[in-house]
Amino acid sequence: MNKTLILILGLLLSLGLLNAGDYIIGTGTSTQNYVPLYGYVNYNWSKFFYSAAEMQASGFTTVQPITKIAFELGNNLSGYVTDDQRVYMRAWYDYEYVSTNVNYPGTASFAHVFTGSVTWNGPGWVEITLDTPYNYDPQWGIEILWENRDGSRLAGPPQFPLYLNRKLYCGSAYRIQQ
Repeated sequence: MNKTLILILGLLLSLGLLNAGDYIIGTGTSTQNYVPLYGYVNYNWSKFFYSAAEMQASGFTTVQPITKIAFELGNNLSGYVTDDQRVYMRAWYDYEYVSTNVNYPGTASFAHVFTGSVTWNGPGWVEITLDTPYNYDPQWGIEILWENRDGSRLAGPPQFPLYLNRKLYCGSAYRIQQ
């Protein structure tokens, strides 16, 4: 049976795995366009996490490979392409980003799971098949680092659900470069 992860991103998206069902974290009614990427700038990065408690509450109770991620879009888009997107994952051991760890973390301690172009069509879900599955262990949370290396500015960037039960500084960090 194929196992599929669905990552619903808002400010802090939702994350799930298809393995006889979808496991989703969070709900949102507003949108933002900085995490996982801000398509209106040439380059940017973001990092975001889900705690072990959040993952377990959504149904992640056994070690499972994550093979796909998906992002929910809240705006109307058709054929909005972002090239050279890179996604990394690692175990996450905390419940927030403190002021000392909101900087770019580098990729050395992450597993590189995807490099490629993403075409955003919405509203709805955009699914990405990972190049390398990530073996998720539910005793830890998960942190995702997204690098947008597209190099072009496109108007009308994707908008992702903003989950009001989390604060921006606790669950994500991002940096924009022109």
